[in-house]
Formats: sequence, structure tokens, C-alpha cells
Amino acid sequence: LDNAAMSPTTPNTICEGEIDQGFVKAVAALDAQILFLKQGQQREPRRFYKYASVQELGPLIDKLKTKACARSREYLVDKMGHLRKLQTNVELFREKHLT
Repeated sequence: LDNAAMSPTTPNTICEGEIDQGFVKAVAALDAQILFLKQGQQREPRRFYKYASVQELGPLIDKLKTKACARSREYLVDKMGHLRKLQTNVELFREKHLT
């Protein structure tokens, strides 16, 4: 049942929080819930979608997955844009921002 419930901080962290270790942990928790839903669907394909928790969490998890992908892409594009600047010290930038 732990995988069927979502922490109240997870959506907030994914949608509005800074992209740091907290964001990574929230995405990992989201990934665990996606895996739980996929495994449940494979075990009981007919009965699985009758559960109220699946009906409530399914669309929310899909939206959060899309938002997490979009924010991760935006973050990486921004960081790569900084690398394109002529005065950027690549090694220092990599150590500070990309590790």
C-alpha cells in the first residue's frame, strides 16, 4: 500500500521546487509508483483499473511524469546554454553544476 499512496510533497517538489537532490528523490518516488502501476496492470489487467486509488493516481502520475520530463529538459538546456558561452571554464562549471 505504500506505493499506492503519494507523499503530499512529491507533486509540489516536481512542479515547483528547485532541481536538486530533493527533485531527484521525488522523481525516484514517482518512478517507483509508475513501476508499481505497471506491475499491477500486468498481474491483474481486468481488475486493476477498478481500484479507486488507481483511478485517482493514474492521471496524476501521468501529468507529473510529463512535468518532471519537461523540467529536467529545461534544466539541462539551460545548463548547456551556459557552456556555449565563450568565457565559460568547462571543468569548473561541470564540478559546480553537473555533479
